Amino acid sequence: MLTLILLVTGFTVLGGAPAQAATGAFNAASITVDNDGVSAVPGDTSRTDGIVAIRNSVVFSWRTEFTSLTDGVMTQTLPPLWKWDAASLAKSGLNSTGVTGGYRSSYVLSEDGRTVTATVSATEDAGGTVSVSFPNLIAVVPETADVPGSNTYVPTLTVIDEAGDRTADIAGPVKDLKVVSQQRADLLTVQWQLAPNGQETTFDFGDGPEPAIRRYSEVWLTQPSAAGDRPYLWADNARVRVDVNLTHHGEPYTGPLGIKHSDSSQVALGKSTLENVAADNRSFELNFVSGGQNVSYYLAVIDYFVPLRLADDLEVAGGEQIHLKGTVSYVTPPTTVEGNPPGQRQARRGAAGDGLRICAGDRDASGIRIGSSRLSQRSALHHRRVEHKRAPGI
Repeated sequence: MLTLILLVTGFTVLGGAPAQAATGAFNAASITVDNDGVSAVPGDTSRTDGIVAIRNSVVFSWRTEFTSLTDGVMTQTLPPLWKWDAASLAKSGLNSTGVTGGYRSSYVLSEDGRTVTATVSATEDAGGTVSVSFPNLIAVVPETADVPGSNTYVPTLTVIDEAGDRTADIAGPVKDLKVVSQQRADLLTVQWQLAPNGQETTFDFGDGPEPAIRRYSEVWLTQPSAAGDRPYLWADNARVRVDVNLTHHGEPYTGPLGIKHSDSSQVALGKSTLENVAADNRSFELNFVSGGQNVSYYLAVIDYFVPLRLADDLEVAGGEQIHLKGTVSYVTPPTTVEGNPPGQRQARRGAAGDGLRICAGDRDASGIRIGSSRLSQRSALHHRRVEHKRAPGI
């Protein structure tokens, strides 16, 4: 029967030199890689392909069988920089009181978070061979792990009983792990919903200051932080072009449009300048310069102005708004300081009908959304800080 079990499960039959602390024996033991994750890194498309991306995790399971075992030891050490998810260890059954299952166990996690060591014993009423599984042991692979010494790993489970210490079998299709990563850049614009719908201000459209409605959009150049994305230093410079399109009453809007680089642009994140504005203000370029800083993302805030005299009809309920939409594209794509162009994720226009409604009064506004409509929590928090700096009523 034991021979049949070993053939079916793929466990390793153990033997070796004597040890002193434990009594009894591990009859069989194995480790499996249940899930090494997927990511946007080319080739990392299967959860059991032996490829794990930085910022991702690997799920292991331990399985063992033992008879009359006391204080047997099972241990696994991760590569440098990797860490065990302590919560997963606590949920895996490595701590067992012995009330059920015919065994009791406990474990310790090393100070550096890399080594988990479990002590396992059969209970007095076990009555023969005990089969135990410790599933969902999660190892976290940080963004720094794509370096020699950390970027390859042969999962190794060591067990110790009265016969000595041995290496368990690696069961399942994944026998070793390779860490992968990539560098990417995202270019997108986001127009956040604020109330009221526009701020009444003044702007000089060429004949002196006059009442105007102001709204704004944000142009972001970011480094994604999803599984597989590796941070990098930007090289100076990156340049993007923004083309704007306005309609009024369903027809192209040909009236005055003012464009200004807002004071809310956060130059501390990397300097941006507004350049090459077209004569009709329907396109412009933004030049992003890191200035040698470690810039995780750029943010440029652009203000748009329309004469109030052309927007006051929008006070009428159901009146047709002036719609502002835009597209962004690279003039000079970003590069790393090593001269490598990061992979570009193309901007994607939002759902049909999305756009910036320039109007007077307090109305709900849909937003200009080119690319992802979601920002990281960090970016959202940053936006709220920017919003509080703006004048009341924006």
